[in-house]
Amino acid sequence: MTDDRHLSDQPLAGTPEPLASAADSASRDLAELETLLNALADDQLDEVGQRRLNDMLRADASLRQQYLAWMQLHADLHWDYAAAASADDESREERIGSHGSDSKASLPLSTPAEAGRTGVSRPRLSPRNSNPVTTKNERLLRGVLVGVAVLLLAIGISSRSTPVRREAKDIVTLAAASGAVTWSHPGEETRAGLTAGAELPAGTLVVEGEAASAQLRFADGTRLTLSGDAELSFTDGKQKQLVLRRGLLAAQVERQPPIRPLVVRTPTAEVRVVGTVFSVSADQDGTELMVESGRVRMRRLADGKEVELTDRQSAVATFDTAEPMKPARPAPPPPQWTQDFREPPPPNCKGHWQPARDGQAAMVTAVPCIAGRDADDRPVIHYGITARAAPTAASHGLVTLTPTSRLRVRYRVASDSNVRIMLGLQKPNGGFGGNFQVWLAADEVSRLLTTEPSTSDASWQSLDIPIAEFEPLIDHIPRPPNNAQVSLVFVATTSIEAGLEVAELSITP
Repeated sequence: MTDDRHLSDQPLAGTPEPLASAADSASRDLAELETLLNALADDQLDEVGQRRLNDMLRADASLRQQYLAWMQLHADLHWDYAAAASADDESREERIGSHGSDSKASLPLSTPAEAGRTGVSRPRLSPRNSNPVTTKNERLLRGVLVGVAVLLLAIGISSRSTPVRREAKDIVTLAAASGAVTWSHPGEETRAGLTAGAELPAGTLVVEGEAASAQLRFADGTRLTLSGDAELSFTDGKQKQLVLRRGLLAAQVERQPPIRPLVVRTPTAEVRVVGTVFSVSADQDGTELMVESGRVRMRRLADGKEVELTDRQSAVATFDTAEPMKPARPAPPPPQWTQDFREPPPPNCKGHWQPARDGQAAMVTAVPCIAGRDADDRPVIHYGITARAAPTAASHGLVTLTPTSRLRVRYRVASDSNVRIMLGLQKPNGGFGGNFQVWLAADEVSRLLTTEPSTSDASWQSLDIPIAEFEPLIDHIPRPPNNAQVSLVFVATTSIEAGLEVAELSITP
């Protein structure tokens, strides 16, 4: 006799699985996928794991989308900048994300910033990568990438597929923000105009403008400060992995597991950190590492050469393998500095240089500079010039500030305009020291004007501004650090009609 006392509690054959059970199953699958991908990243994925990964991707479209997003960011973290730099700028952009390959072509994906606008992108072919520095992990990653790419293409995955969205896990808090700050990630809607308090998942953060900055805080207390025109990608794995494509990154890193150090990848170097305070400045041509405390190891990507830095040391890595890469303790800049533009300014400065001619002083004329974004994500443009130390200088600080320092700006304009002057500061050890500015309305300029010599051109005028007049742009850095160094001077107007021209900048004690 059949006992049917509990038949009402049991699902009938052929009926759909309860929603809660389906959600639990999806959650388990996602957790297993994350475990397999972490094993892949850590060089621990064996043949059984590879087969299981392939089976999961073949069976579940949503997991394939998760895999594509993960591989997108991982591709950026293993982008071979050394090989990419050998091509011109246009071809370099086409090769962003390239891993290289032992076959005739590789399958890189677009950068997170690109993919954030277009969704998951179609793989593109890239020329063969000849960089000799190749790890076992990278070879394994390429093998699995190619194998799974073939699988995905075979089952019809393309950039036209509709993404299956899963809620991304927030991993960092935007503790502070100034200027235009934007987050993006493949398959997700770009988030522009970010403000302090925003919670962010893995992706790419871009800060735009000379005065822009953003501070990220991880759950373990690690803090990252991004400043200037900068772009940083970060992952959500067990290990903190970052890609700094450009700009200045200052970091206060809490103690990390020795087997999972924080890794920062730049166009020319890789930096590994277990726990320390340091800053990294990067562009397409070079990387400067400055350590405040602790120990940090930097590897030059061009030849694999490594150097270890300790307290108050710095080193530079470029593509030039003949250039020595050794620790140094740079001397602080002097308390007085003048730039009169008789010679062309360094290439990292903004403005159009005009040599002296026909009795006219040498000068730099203003160029468009992004100052932020409005509520509709449209750029706000100011017109200005910048002064920085040359990239090859012993110190990236122009001058060391004192409590009584004064900034003098000799300039002229074709019509009355608001004037904005900003100082970007760094700590004596190279860490980010905050941004400070003076904003003068057109009718306030006269308050700080000084008398020009009677023999000078009457069209020129000079502002004389005490450091005490400058106000902080970042709440958590309300005043200049002790012995702060000026790394940037930015002078701008809000109107192109003003025709700003600057003939001299100086800072005196």
